[in-house]
Amino acid sequence: MSFFQKVSEDQFSADADFVVKESKKMGLILGLFLLAFAAIIAKDYPWMALVVAIPAIASLVASTKNQVIMKINKTGFFYYGKLLTDWKNFVSAEFMDEMPVLLSGSAGLADKFSLYIKYHKHDKPGCFGLKIPLTNTQDKSEEEIIAAVRFYYRNSAVVQ
Repeated sequence: MSFFQKVSEDQFSADADFVVKESKKMGLILGLFLLAFAAIIAKDYPWMALVVAIPAIASLVASTKNQVIMKINKTGFFYYGKLLTDWKNFVSAEFMDEMPVLLSGSAGLADKFSLYIKYHKHDKPGCFGLKIPLTNTQDKSEEEIIAAVRFYYRNSAVVQ
């Protein structure tokens, strides 16, 4: 999906959850690729093969899990199963593109995207924020996530 492509709100339902998980396929592909690479270099560089095999195994194990990273629904925004904020205390959600800077001062090849959620807490004054890292292995795009936040916030009882 293109960064500039608009996400239709027709894909959301006020009574359903919008769920973001790690993509099982991407984890499996990455794990198998790293495991194959470790096997190739094992004869000449056994310690390097071990270093590569560890994240390969971790990626393969993670690809078997069905853990929900974010859940957005009529109640609010959940992060790893815990309610981060309900819509009454929600302030804003925005994407941050933090381009890594190399020692030479030039921009890196990979962007680092995060979702920044601002909210109030029931028992504490002030505004709080949480920066949620977004990875290339998540099963929903940045555009879909922000569209879901907008949809559920607009359809919450707070706005009406």
